[in-house]
Amino acid sequence: MLVRTCHPSAQSKGGNRTKIQEPGSNMSIHYCKKCDTEIYVPALSAEDMKIILGYIADKSLLRVVQFLKEDKQLTLKEGKLIVDHLCELGKKCNRCDYDQLKEEFEVCPKCKSFNISWR
Repeated sequence: MLVRTCHPSAQSKGGNRTKIQEPGSNMSIHYCKKCDTEIYVPALSAEDMKIILGYIADKSLLRVVQFLKEDKQLTLKEGKLIVDHLCELGKKCNRCDYDQLKEEFEVCPKCKSFNISWR
């Protein structure tokens, strides 16, 4: 089992603390209360999602970061933050294993960690 947690070393200073979509942008910004960090998530096509889900199934999280960096022009830090907040099985919290998550982007009601559930 892969263990990922929110990393305080990746904290942002200030900034918007709510989920927003910037006008004219293909990027959504989400906030993780647990690690006090904004997570920039690019819009993904069906083909992008297929590639990423394949890497996740193979437990190749480094390849997910590499794909996001090269194909979506994210920084290494932004790619790592996405991977840190991915739900391994799609429905369990990435931090506390709460297993009732239903949305693609959701804050865990138990531990308040932000989760990305790509299925």
